[in-house]
Amino acid sequence: AIVNGFAHALIEIRQDLIAGREDALAWAEQLAPIVDAIDRRPDIHQVKKFGSRTGPV
Repeated sequence: AIVNGFAHALIEIRQDLIAGREDALAWAEQLAPIVDAIDRRPDIHQVKKFGSRTGPV
């Protein structure tokens, strides 16, 4: 994603917090509105290259 200029994010959830189906569904319900709101932003779908401390753009 970085090299191609695509917006991206990483969300980590401890495995013990999503061990059961109900736990996983609860997290999905919490995260879905946030991810949907971000996805509706028009600028999130534009390719932008910002460079990196580890290599060229």
